[in-house]
Amino acid sequence: MEEAKFVWVLMCGSRFSCGVFSSRELGEAAIKKYGLVGTLTQYPLDSLTYDWAIENGLWEPRKPHETEPRFIGRFSPRTPHFHYGHEGDARSDSQADE
Repeated sequence: MEEAKFVWVLMCGSRFSCGVFSSRELGEAAIKKYGLVGTLTQYPLDSLTYDWAIENGLWEPRKPHETEPRFIGRFSPRTPHFHYGHEGDARSDSQADE
């Protein structure tokens, strides 16, 4: 199996992302450049987060509704993510970073 590739998605309060980056460092540079407030989250490339979590043994559906489109579309795995305040400082809520 090919090694997973990831992107970093920056959300700053809109329903839509304001940036997608190939590395956390590039995302943080944009945050600092403009003093943005938001969340930078790592996502697998070329995969639904739902499928990625199952394929990597991180989660499995146990209830019927957990295989329905509405659930899959809202699914969020525990990938690394960081919250940035007005100073551009990161605060992680991800266990992967503790």
